[in-house]
Amino acid sequence: MANHKYHGDWRYFENPDGGNDVFTQDDTMKLRIPENGNVDPNTSSHKGNKVSGKARNNGVSLSRIGSGNTRTLEGMTMFEIPLSSGDVMAVISGRFRDVGRDLVQQEGDWVIVKP
Repeated sequence: MANHKYHGDWRYFENPDGGNDVFTQDDTMKLRIPENGNVDPNTSSHKGNKVSGKARNNGVSLSRIGSGNTRTLEGMTMFEIPLSSGDVMAVISGRFRDVGRDLVQQEGDWVIVKP
């Protein structure tokens, strides 16, 4: 089965609201997405937490699930170039929001970049 164009390892950056307006790199987000666009939570991860959600042709809707908290991430494709390898060079940007009992509640902007 083929993979969705957003399948792969992404560089993740975020800027929480109230921050210094500087995006900081925060680990690699591994998105394992088959052609149907459903993110596989068993093999997708960020900062040691499972990631689930849905990839569309123009963005993603993700949930990073930690112990006692969830971070929702909504993003739209800002830039995309197909590569001769069949992969894509892409930038997806959007907003995140934390929900849960064990986490300081944060909201802010996020960006993922591939490759």
